[in-house]
Amino acid sequence: MSIKIYQAYYQEDQLPNLDPEFTPFDNTVNPVNNLYELYIYKQVRELAEKAGDEMWGVFSWQWKNKLQGPTAKQILDHVQKSKDAGADVVIFNAYPWDEPEAYNVWEQGEWCHPGIAMLGARILDTMGEDYNLVMQPMDYTTYLAANYFVGNKVFWDGLLAFLDKFVAALDELDHLAWCEQRLRELESHPSTLNILWYSGALTLGVLAGLAGDKVSLGFVAETEKQVSAHLQSHLNVLAAQDEKTQVILRHMQEDEAFHAQTALSAGGVELPEGIKQLMSVVASIMTKTSYHI
Repeated sequence: MSIKIYQAYYQEDQLPNLDPEFTPFDNTVNPVNNLYELYIYKQVRELAEKAGDEMWGVFSWQWKNKLQGPTAKQILDHVQKSKDAGADVVIFNAYPWDEPEAYNVWEQGEWCHPGIAMLGARILDTMGEDYNLVMQPMDYTTYLAANYFVGNKVFWDGLLAFLDKFVAALDELDHLAWCEQRLRELESHPSTLNILWYSGALTLGVLAGLAGDKVSLGFVAETEKQVSAHLQSHLNVLAAQDEKTQVILRHMQEDEAFHAQTALSAGGVELPEGIKQLMSVVASIMTKTSYHI
């Protein structure tokens, strides 16, 4: 068992900057770089679990330029002491001077990315989480403006499950935006019943969540499978010359398939056949009604 910090590098010329106390992680080829560190986190979790690491983290190749002061050994020693004291995660704030000036990280984010707090609230709401989190105050124990943290398996499993839900919610918002834009271009509009469908979907999601994580993830997987099949039915009848709509639907279909596989990989269980059929009937009523209203 050990404590390990993996140091990611993106180009070969960054190798001389790596600290010998840390473990190099080759990120020169990242197939999903649009998700930034998420791919690295998942790859490193596999490495850490195979190595039997008790706690691990991921620092960038240039961490010393941001987290000034402690040496790599001092960081590892501090993590060891914190682990012995029962900590699940140890955070290292590279910008402690921001904490007294900002109400929370969302307000700090607004300085460089105006509108990020509102976007965060929309994503949290889509996830079924409390969107008021973006308005909660943070102190030095929770404020973190850089990804310098070292945690145990409980922490990493929880974080990655949350991030998977976050990415899926962000994709769903993208899908809504693409469809609404395309409908405007075609001089049409979304269904007036959308708010009703959204409320119903949220209620079903909450009920599935009450049944436990495995059932909730199974519900997500089956929903994504049925959505993917529904998208395919549109593609089957779509005019060949409508290439723009085809591109949108295929991209959405790829996202849905990925979300379904992610949910199953995270421990989702196969739902009973009766539940699947009921979901299919309800979905059919929704889509046919929306077509006319």
